[in-house]
Amino acid sequence: MSVPLPRSPRREPDGVAPTKGKRWERFARYAVSYYGGVCWICEHGGARQADHVKSVADRPDLAWDLRNIRPAHGAPGNRCPVCHQNCNQLKGPMGIDRARRIIAERMAEGKGARPATRPEPESQAGRPW
Repeated sequence: MSVPLPRSPRREPDGVAPTKGKRWERFARYAVSYYGGVCWICEHGGARQADHVKSVADRPDLAWDLRNIRPAHGAPGNRCPVCHQNCNQLKGPMGIDRARRIIAERMAEGKGARPATRPEPESQAGRPW
């Protein structure tokens, strides 16, 4: 007689991880629009990704709680238009205070700004036509 294994707390009853699938995509879009697309990390507008305030690994019961979701910059093609950071990836599992400090340091050093022009290549790489 086999005993069924308990479900992982990080999985929904349908077996899908809480931050994957169409249900999550709809919920994330709703959360971003609910909070107006203002990144909770750098506090600049234009965020299109949803981030958990308290990690799903630490609090799986809050994975679908709107109070635990905030907009953030970070998906490919969604850098912050002001500080040019991928805020959500920068924050990672460390914490909001650390991410805000790093963003402020990079802005002070001028690393947050995009170059005014694209640098020219040093050589004419490629095949001559």
